[in-house]
Amino acid sequence: MKERTKRKIRATVRTVLELLDRTAGAMLVLSKGESLRRLKNLSYYHWSSMEESVGRLRRRGLVEVRETGEGTEVKVTDKGKTEILKYRLGDLKLKSQGKWDRKWRLVLFDVSEKERNKRNDLRIWLMRLGLKQLQKSVWVYPFPLEREVKFLREVLRVPHAVKLITAESVENDEELREMFDL
Repeated sequence: MKERTKRKIRATVRTVLELLDRTAGAMLVLSKGESLRRLKNLSYYHWSSMEESVGRLRRRGLVEVRETGEGTEVKVTDKGKTEILKYRLGDLKLKSQGKWDRKWRLVLFDVSEKERNKRNDLRIWLMRLGLKQLQKSVWVYPFPLEREVKFLREVLRVPHAVKLITAESVENDEELREMFDL
């Protein structure tokens, strides 16, 4: 009986960046021939699509490609690391919470008009995470979310414009409790 061969798929820019991220931000390719031989049985991706994606990443300034004595080194730049963080943003979710600790988390931000896109992106992500808007730039949530707010600050590049406050009480919070089913 003939063994079925696995179909190889095209490697996207995202695929290559994530592969580089998993390999500590750099990958050494010995030579095209050697790489093809090694990847033939190990990779799910067409070599030509990997090459194309690396070329696109290099033109966008997301990776550096340089020749070394051992082969070709592909390394993620700082701009590429930011792009990887943006891909991870899509996976950002708040963990399901247990009992409410009776504290409110307030996310406040003051992002300038020049950075309107970042401000709008921040609002969209706060809404997706389940926060409720109290005012245009004040959002509330009843459970811890420090890690997620720090991540959003980093990815959206607004580290000083976003503040997180944990409050013991919010005046007239009956409406908030109802919003969050508390």
